[in-house]
Amino acid sequence: MKVWIGPYTDWIGPYQIADWLENLCVLERDRKAIGDWLAKTWVKDFCQWVESKKKRLVYIKSDNYDSWNADVTMAMLVLPIMKDLKKNKQGAGFIDDADVPEELRSTNAPPKEHDWDTDDNWFKRYEWVIDEVIWALEQMQPDVEWDEQYWIVHPEIDWTVYPEDEGKNAVPLRWQVEGKCDWDGRKAHSERIDNGLRLLGTYWRNFWD
Repeated sequence: MKVWIGPYTDWIGPYQIADWLENLCVLERDRKAIGDWLAKTWVKDFCQWVESKKKRLVYIKSDNYDSWNADVTMAMLVLPIMKDLKKNKQGAGFIDDADVPEELRSTNAPPKEHDWDTDDNWFKRYEWVIDEVIWALEQMQPDVEWDEQYWIVHPEIDWTVYPEDEGKNAVPLRWQVEGKCDWDGRKAHSERIDNGLRLLGTYWRNFWD
């Protein structure tokens, strides 16, 4: 896979052009007046025409091997984006109380002064969801074998023992060592991954900076 996504294009309009005059020591009040004047001339239409021709550079090429483990490929792409969002976010989208621990729900926040205010846990819920999504994506990386920690004894197969009828597809018949695993811990870990990925899909449109 090859991905190149460039920055958003910058809007240049009458007021941005007027602001360039700051380099000539033109006062802000005068720059505002010049911008107002330019906005009523052909300059505004010309700026809009230029903007319509500008395109954000986006190049994405997926190879056939990228879909062999599509879930892992997508996790590799989304993880650095979510980490960057956590670092640089300037707001927080809506998170339903049902998707967070009880202590982070709006019902456990102090009363709001106005109905239109956000509760004191609003940003905490958003942070918690982002953290859970990042954690789940980290478990999905190709070099992470998260289930290894739950094997107390790894099973070993006796590859020398095969069925008597060698005409069929031979498969091992005996374990040399029977495996022992913390199945409850492994299940809880797996369910947390699933929930993190569910949250990613549920709040996909709320992840913005």
